[in-house]
Amino acid sequence: MNRSVEPTASVSERGPAPGEDAQTLIFLHLPKTAGVSLNAVLERNYGRRRCFVLPAGREAPLEAFSTLPLSARLRYKVVSGHRIWGIDRFTRSPSAYLTLLRDPRARAISQYLHVRRNADHFDHEFVLSRNLGVGDYIASGVNARLDNCQTRDIAGDMSTPFGESASDLLETAKANLDQRFSSVGLTEQFDESLLLFAARWGWKDLRYLKLNTRRAAEEVSLSDQDEKVIERYTELDEALYEYAKDRFRRELAQFQEDDPSFEEALATLRQRSRRHAGWRMMARRVSSLRRRSVKLLRQRTGP
Repeated sequence: MNRSVEPTASVSERGPAPGEDAQTLIFLHLPKTAGVSLNAVLERNYGRRRCFVLPAGREAPLEAFSTLPLSARLRYKVVSGHRIWGIDRFTRSPSAYLTLLRDPRARAISQYLHVRRNADHFDHEFVLSRNLGVGDYIASGVNARLDNCQTRDIAGDMSTPFGESASDLLETAKANLDQRFSSVGLTEQFDESLLLFAARWGWKDLRYLKLNTRRAAEEVSLSDQDEKVIERYTELDEALYEYAKDRFRRELAQFQEDDPSFEEALATLRQRSRRHAGWRMMARRVSSLRRRSVKLLRQRTGP
């Protein structure tokens, strides 16, 4: 049974400053949806000490938070992680959820590439040792969340066996989006999503880096069979994505109508984020050169 909440505030209303809102913000991070970039924005606006971010791959994520002392749990204004639907039972009340959804086909491919290149991913050895392609990996069922991951996570489902996701799961996910998610964004419109989130939650610093993304040259060739497998195991996600996209576009249209400066704010956000990325890249290069210089100097002068 879903817990009822007060009606979501209009996206055009400027929310209170971060930390002043009585609600705890719960970011349900769906894999490969730009959640790492959003987490960085959350930490800048609320402060790291007030954000509880569960690491990817953590088993029993609800228990990891619920077993903290009450005083520690009350300190956090943001709780973020994968598979954390229901964690609001352990936060200070009231709370509201936030998430980003992504085109399911693109998300499935991105997930596969992420697994292949990250040796610490729990499916990495399984995929590489068998030289699995996208379709073979998904159809293997090695990970139940390869079957309509976004729908499962938003529905809070952790028990349905692989390949048995049904329409009732989709209806539960839709109901949860309607009743408990104050903010829903799209990866494909990340900048616009940030502006909607900022209006609702009072965020000020929206600069971001594209983190945990695949390399530009990293592509994957899909066979007809791969496409069929992806389609089969993202059927519910496709329906949920369209449902969320319809809500997002309605809210965005209302926001643009209410705020004539929206396009200017969007351009400013993109400019600042590009500048932020440039400075970060320069800082990395300077740091790398400094380390190399120190190493070379030690080699020449000895210990």
